[in-house]
Amino acid sequence: MDIYREYGYYKDKQVDFCGSNGSVYINEFGTLDKIIETSNTDLEEKYNKMLKRQKEIEKTTLLLGKLYISNNCRGAVLPYFNNHDKFTKLLSSKNYELIIPKLIEVIDCVDELENSFIYPEDVCNSSNILINRSTGKIELIDLTDDGTDIRDMKRDYKYSAVLLSLSMLVANSLPNISTDRYFNIQTNEELKEFLEFTQKDKVYKKVLK
Repeated sequence: MDIYREYGYYKDKQVDFCGSNGSVYINEFGTLDKIIETSNTDLEEKYNKMLKRQKEIEKTTLLLGKLYISNNCRGAVLPYFNNHDKFTKLLSSKNYELIIPKLIEVIDCVDELENSFIYPEDVCNSSNILINRSTGKIELIDLTDDGTDIRDMKRDYKYSAVLLSLSMLVANSLPNISTDRYFNIQTNEELKEFLEFTQKDKVYKKVLK
């Protein structure tokens, strides 16, 4: 199939077909393990916009390229993060001294995406957040699927949707903090300030234990 000739050199890379539509994995020898095609005709336009805006984005890798099968765009070539743990592993530790700074880092990543009019509305899904075991760097993944919207200009209602999703992430990550303290927050910056205050405040530290 075309994938052997065009993308076999993507060793240690994952080729993702728009989330729920399936995935293709290329192992370290560059051979094909599995393929599930998608008929989504809007993929190429979305991926072209992401590739163009990737030049402005440093904190997050959106995609490496496009996958073509039979001359049709069928998916995105994504980095394979094999030295990372899911954010859920850190959450299970209940080490809030580490969790809170990572939540702040997630907000910084989202801010950068939104500056390029990319809106990750499912950022509340902690399974889509990875942490590099060596550097501690946050990586947002699965941004090529339907949970991420890309626009040509700022959209306030999209910003609000992402802020709500971030607030849900914080709520699930800090379960002992009353939710009414941050669901009336109006901006990402206010949410960061709340987290920074929580990290420093002795009363909250006792609540989080």
